[in-house]
Amino acid sequence: FIFVSLFQPSFANAAISDFLYELSLPPVWTVTIIAILFLAAYFILFFLLAGLRSGVNPAPEPATEMEPEIDSSPAEAGFLFRLEYDDSCLVAALIHLAQQKVISISSHHLGWMFHRESPCPGTVAPEERFIFKALFQKGQPVLLEKNGGGDFRQIKRAFRRFMNRHYGRNLAKTRMTAFIPGVILVALGGIALSRAPGASMVHILVYGLFAAAILFTGAFLVVKPTSYANRGNAAAESLRQHLTATRIPATSPKKTLRHFYTHLPHAIALDAARWWITRNCEALYSAGTNPAQIETEWYSNGEKGLHELVSLVEDLLKALKKMP
Repeated sequence: FIFVSLFQPSFANAAISDFLYELSLPPVWTVTIIAILFLAAYFILFFLLAGLRSGVNPAPEPATEMEPEIDSSPAEAGFLFRLEYDDSCLVAALIHLAQQKVISISSHHLGWMFHRESPCPGTVAPEERFIFKALFQKGQPVLLEKNGGGDFRQIKRAFRRFMNRHYGRNLAKTRMTAFIPGVILVALGGIALSRAPGASMVHILVYGLFAAAILFTGAFLVVKPTSYANRGNAAAESLRQHLTATRIPATSPKKTLRHFYTHLPHAIALDAARWWITRNCEALYSAGTNPAQIETEWYSNGEKGLHELVSLVEDLLKALKKMP
């Protein structure tokens, strides 16, 4: 760009024509193509280099006995942990609503039934309020089929769109230090094109359309995580390490159960449900309480025991993953 902008059109024309002689293109189209290719190459190279740099992750901090603060809902924590939607976010939101006695879950020969138990309070997370309205917009219990069929397909799609729209848009922003040089390259390319022999408004218009499309695409390539994404991801990772790597303190069975139910939705969202349930069952055994005799108020399948929640969570995820 600097080359074709600083020198006289005849000199630039001769150099470019010799370089791309085999193309047999008029000089003005040669300048247009080179300008567009340089602009596209800039954004692509920056995207590739940024990807290589982001692939080197720092060593994770060791887990501590201190319980991390929980500032996000279970589904939001799961979204920030992966920086994208996962079906565990939906399962975590449903379990969290059930724990608040807003809904209940019962087994069905085809899958699971979700029942409305009380109005959805205004204090719940936005995605939980959304899924509650989506579930009971017809005023009837909703069936989630094991084979992935039924009306729950539309509910899952709507919930995924909501999560991507509500949380996904805040994960990244355009890296202006990389985008502004792209704008400068567009300007230099326009100068070079205007000085090329035979340049007309048609050539400038074609170049402008291609340059605008590349700039628009480049704005999504040269991005960086927001502070919200960085803090949320670090907090979710810290919480997951706490749930999977620390020892359950020896307390009364009542306190153990309260602690267990408090963190269960987040454990589901962070892929730590089986670990969390197993460890708390062991803690209850150590305290003299048989977890197989504990009945969960919001889930009924004809059997007792906290271990039944492992099957519930994993089977719900399997059914959701069968849905497109």
